[in-house]
Amino acid sequence: MSIASRIAQLPGLLGIKNSEFAKALGISHQRFNQYKKKPETGVRYETINQIVEHYPVSEDWLRNGEGEWRRIESVVSEPTAMYTRSDFNMLDVLDRLSGVERRVSALEKKINNNNNDKT
Repeated sequence: MSIASRIAQLPGLLGIKNSEFAKALGISHQRFNQYKKKPETGVRYETINQIVEHYPVSEDWLRNGEGEWRRIESVVSEPTAMYTRSDFNMLDVLDRLSGVERRVSALEKKINNNNNDKT
């Protein structure tokens, strides 16, 4: 089985839609479909690295078909397969908003303290 064939299997193994998987990797849906239809399709080095970095997938399995598809350490950790890049972007935005909210709250307290000192 080729690297492209193994990549084509991943959305099913990870429990996500093909389109979500392709989008998270920054490849077109058409390119992903090529992996399914033409197993001999070449796969960019960057695509392989993105898969291994963002999903609990064994690099040995992906590159060579050796061992289990899922990284052993990822069985214990939280699976990221259900999250897309936009989900992580949204979490970053929410984290930033939380920091802004804390700063606003601190400023409101200062204003209230200043107003109380004046009276």
